[in-house]
Amino acid sequence: MGIVRRNRAFLITAALILVVGAALFGGVVAVRVLAVSGSAGSAFFGETTVATLSGPDLPASTDQATFEAQMASTAVFSVYGTLTITADVTPDKAGDTGVVEGYLVPGSVPRDSAPSSPEAMRFDLTGQDPGRSESWDLGNGNYYVIAAGQDCTWTLTMTMTTPSYNSVSSYGMTGYAPLKLVPTDQTPDFIKSRLAEQRGLVLLVYAEGAADDMEMLSYFNDVKAQYGADSSFMAFEARKTTELGDTLDQLRVSNPPILAVIRGSGEVSELYTGWIGRKVMEQVVADAVRGL
Repeated sequence: MGIVRRNRAFLITAALILVVGAALFGGVVAVRVLAVSGSAGSAFFGETTVATLSGPDLPASTDQATFEAQMASTAVFSVYGTLTITADVTPDKAGDTGVVEGYLVPGSVPRDSAPSSPEAMRFDLTGQDPGRSESWDLGNGNYYVIAAGQDCTWTLTMTMTTPSYNSVSSYGMTGYAPLKLVPTDQTPDFIKSRLAEQRGLVLLVYAEGAADDMEMLSYFNDVKAQYGADSSFMAFEARKTTELGDTLDQLRVSNPPILAVIRGSGEVSELYTGWIGRKVMEQVVADAVRGL
């Protein structure tokens, strides 16, 4: 009877430890995601307002050159995914249409040359429908918006929508096909060539300035020094992941830090979407190199 009582007490204590540990771990993960989002200047997934803009109400007689020269401008902002520009327009008087036109411009293009730049994307949100909008699938990059209106007061709201792929999927679940990277037209050549050579890939995506990510980057570089002859090691800062084409979409991940260990066949050996220690990183890479 004493043994049963002691075993019951042990099991209850163990269960409490697991529950408390899970709660603490969940809290750490939540803080971790918020910290990364803050360090990069905006959230990595979901819907976020990145900028707003209002500006001059010019007369309908304004010529195009003057109209473009008078356009108001946002500051440069970062985009991860799809950007939608929505117009809130109030015509000056009944019957006016309310003209709002502008450009979505890459951050590298000078303001003075933006309207004539081939990289600038023109939009026309003229009309009487409330909440008129246009969207662009931009991937990752830096942009700003310039715009002006005629015969109306107006405000533009720039909203970024970034999908989160960090959720339970078939990867690692018994009875489901293993996750595999399959080259497509959107897969960059430097990844295609490695897979064509049956050469393994170790991929790290990190957020510059986030303490955990930078620690993982240092581990990554150490492991690369040990196993670089056997596999290709590639590290990408989160803002530059457009260079990876559809790789992260295929891996169903989006939020750094990300560590993917991919065999030469394209089969994913290990996939982590959070901080891991040096010993774990060393071991998963060593196992992949040995074909385990």
